[in-house]
Amino acid sequence: KIKNKKKKKKLDKEKEIKEEEIKYKNMLKNSKKHNGIIGLWKFLFCIMVILHHGKDFNYENNKIIFGGGNIAVEFFFIVSGFLMAKNALNKKDCDEDNLGKETFNYILKKIKGFLPYTIIAWIFLIIINNIFDTISIRNNILSILDIFLLEMTGIKIKILNGPLWYISSMLICMSILYPLIRKYKYNYIYIFIPLSVLLIMGYSNHLFNNLKGIHEWVGFTYRGNLRAFVDLSIGIFIYAISENFKNIKFTFIGKILLTIIEFVGFIFPFIIGNFVKNPDQFDIIAIIMISISILIAFSEKTLEFNIMNNKIVRFLERLSLSMYIFHLPVGKTMLYTKYFKRFTYIQNLFFFVLLTFIVSIILTYIIDYLKKKNFYFDNIKKFILVK
Repeated sequence: KIKNKKKKKKLDKEKEIKEEEIKYKNMLKNSKKHNGIIGLWKFLFCIMVILHHGKDFNYENNKIIFGGGNIAVEFFFIVSGFLMAKNALNKKDCDEDNLGKETFNYILKKIKGFLPYTIIAWIFLIIINNIFDTISIRNNILSILDIFLLEMTGIKIKILNGPLWYISSMLICMSILYPLIRKYKYNYIYIFIPLSVLLIMGYSNHLFNNLKGIHEWVGFTYRGNLRAFVDLSIGIFIYAISENFKNIKFTFIGKILLTIIEFVGFIFPFIIGNFVKNPDQFDIIAIIMISISILIAFSEKTLEFNIMNNKIVRFLERLSLSMYIFHLPVGKTMLYTKYFKRFTYIQNLFFFVLLTFIVSIILTYIIDYLKKKNFYFDNIKKFILVK
């Protein structure tokens, strides 16, 4: 028995070592595939969103920094659509009988990835709101639905973390788009996507003179969902184009031109988001320019591609999700704290970004540790299920 136990321990250790080696090899493969350009811009667009939401600190009625910063969401939607298409089109042939289950598991996996962040953010916000704002028992209960990203379904809930609307809309629209891509592939991408994008953009532009708007009800859903559907669809279409674009060979001069076009396309939303009084009039132009830049960035042909593929950029990219989800709890804490009222608008923006950055680093490492230990889902299973 003792010998068998020792053998078992050795085998278990060898198995663990092999698993670690496989994980390391996969990590190296993924690091090669990692796109540092997209990673860096994820971080920068996230900063734009944070500065946009920092308008609550503008006690002196100064000019708002990135008053049109909500244009940043277009970048995130389009990139998400691109990566979803890459995932869906690189899988084996679609099994139509199990397509519903495959779609369900795809969305469920994404929700599981977000849950640790949304749970911690909800705990922070529920404490802050009950201490400083004294919300009702009913709203406390309804706010639990915010954890599960149901904000954009139309169900009336108590919204604590408003920026989560982006993730909610993304998941709703992915649930529609993912099975369509898997089943119809390029027939859907080249025929229905351009038509649906143009019609929805025309509808929004005709009724509202812009493509933005989140919680405006359009008869069957929120405008934010239409916005998500359009941007995700554009991302899918860009992926289809990118497969051909990657095969084009450019000279050094060509690569310089691509690098300039890419940079201009990404910097354009920052310019109109901060310096233009009515940035909504440039929505369509901004989406086109962001889309072209994303296409070029994923082509891996620009001069800065290899430079951007480094540990610092990967670290900043990892932080972008945490910063997006946790910046509102940080901002609310600052608003309710008298200490920060002594500072100017610009000073508070600096502290807002800095504190969000620090809090996000701490919570990212805590969440990573809990994920490694399978703290969330395995412990729940142990608690409620019999082996």
